[in-house]
Amino acid sequence: MNYTEEIARETKDPKILTDILSAYNLNNTKVYDYWVPECAAQNPNCPPEILVEILKKGNEDDVSKYAAGNPNCPPEMLIEVLRRKNDSRFINYVSIHAVDNPNCPPEILTEILERGKYDKISWNAVENPNCPDEAKIKWMQATDKIEK
Repeated sequence: MNYTEEIARETKDPKILTDILSAYNLNNTKVYDYWVPECAAQNPNCPPEILVEILKKGNEDDVSKYAAGNPNCPPEMLIEVLRRKNDSRFINYVSIHAVDNPNCPPEILTEILERGKYDKISWNAVENPNCPDEAKIKWMQATDKIEK
């Protein structure tokens, strides 16, 4: 079946979303318009298993970015994404969406801040409501944002 962006964005049927993303996951991106898998990955009805399948591939594409930001993405997968070594010279938007996810666990947010980097990932970790106050304060002190 050929699904549209509207169907991918609005369906409540997890089977349709799984069909779309399974086809994408098989590198069969020509089956759908470019935006269809992105809309499916953002859909809040997307099954966690397919989000994990996408993120396990380790790609830094838009579908992976939206999968990492989906509230159905399991916390364990968010931790895995955020612990990956990022060799990219550019901002890793998959990691940014993972750290922004409302299900991002406090322990990985703390771990990110303990790296002591002053970067986009760290700033977003500080802004996540799950981030412990103590970790925020230590990071701000370590990066000279507040006095020790």
